[in-house]
Amino acid sequence: MKFGFVKSAAVAAAILAPVSAHAATAVGTAEAEILTQVSVTQTTGLNFGQIAVGTSGGNVDVDFADGQVCSAGLVCAGGSATGAFAITGVTGLDVDIVVDAATTLTRSGATPTVAADPVAGTPAVYAAADQMSASLAGDTATLTLDGTDGFKVGGSLTVDALQNAGAYAGTYNVTVTYN
Repeated sequence: MKFGFVKSAAVAAAILAPVSAHAATAVGTAEAEILTQVSVTQTTGLNFGQIAVGTSGGNVDVDFADGQVCSAGLVCAGGSATGAFAITGVTGLDVDIVVDAATTLTRSGATPTVAADPVAGTPAVYAAADQMSASLAGDTATLTLDGTDGFKVGGSLTVDALQNAGAYAGTYNVTVTYN
């Protein structure tokens, strides 16, 4: 009986023992490539041009080919330019382009009716005759980079009949990201 117990224990130990003859080990690799950041630079500012206000206000449109069109009540006197931007990045990759939908142009030298509050984060408020709003659009939303990349921005400026004379300026954002 003692022999059967030892034999059973030996068989159980052989079955439960790890078998190194059936084990294998491999080495894996991990890699990464950091790409050049995409960048965007304005090459030409969007310019709605020189505008004469008649008896009523209206809109001034600047298209993607530098065309300037004034609605009735306004006279376009030229000087317009489509906004243009250059993109640099990795050739062959796609990018998404987002242009702010609107901007506000404020007359140079205008005095705010309510001062800006940097603590509360509120901007200055100007008289309506010292500000104009413009809707904006880019000529493309996506591009595949090929080394000569860029896009244009046009828009429509709303001019009030009582707009104060002077030079107006504003800013807008464009964002370009790899997709």
